[in-house]
Amino acid sequence: MPPHDGYTWASGGVQDLGTYQVQGLLDTKLDDWHLFLIVRNAPVLSVNLDTPFRSPQDVAAFMNEKPGELTVGTSGIPSTAYSAMQAFQAHVGGDFRAVAYDGDAPTMVAVVSGEVMATTQSGPGQAAMIAGGRVRPLAVLGDSPLTIEGAETIPAVTDFYPEFKAPGVTILVGVFLPSDVPQAVVDRLGEIWENEIANSAALKAYAAKNGSIFSPIWGEEAMALGRAAVAETAWRMFDSGAAAVSPDTVGIPRP
Repeated sequence: MPPHDGYTWASGGVQDLGTYQVQGLLDTKLDDWHLFLIVRNAPVLSVNLDTPFRSPQDVAAFMNEKPGELTVGTSGIPSTAYSAMQAFQAHVGGDFRAVAYDGDAPTMVAVVSGEVMATTQSGPGQAAMIAGGRVRPLAVLGDSPLTIEGAETIPAVTDFYPEFKAPGVTILVGVFLPSDVPQAVVDRLGEIWENEIANSAALKAYAAKNGSIFSPIWGEEAMALGRAAVAETAWRMFDSGAAAVSPDTVGIPRP
């Protein structure tokens, strides 16, 4: 184990970091780390160009009028995209039929070809098809809009359904430092995040090109966002049988 001196970092998705215990994988929890977030990868409700849907309300109406007839491609059951569609269904009612594919590319090919009507894959998984005008994005299934280079800004679903909440399905990506690193290291990295990372044209451009929401935050703001995302994710995993350890036994209350 390397020393906790600030020279060795971890990186990845916060939801993975915070659910290792409930999956029985690693004995670590969110409070063991300082979070320095860079981007959020949110699911996007997109549809085939030949469908009549022009808004998330159109999709919701179809799901209620013809339950189970809306085919939605995702990269697996369970998966974050599938969970995002479940969250949308729970909010608007009706039903859909999930069709699982092996990853982003096969899923998007299925949507473009009309094999399925819709998808809720993440922004990065859809970026090329959205920028190329091959699918019609209707809404980000989160509380922030998404701008992909070469395409119009995709509104947040909360513009249409203000009460929609599903923080766990937007993957929070960043770097993590052990909680016991020297405070001087945390403070210095915080300064870098606020003054350099937040103003990086290169990172902003990378996010815009690749379908991510540029969101550089750290400290309590990052931790609050992380806790909400981890709580929803952990309990969803436990309730679906994907995790064997009850989250409340490792300090994660049900949201």
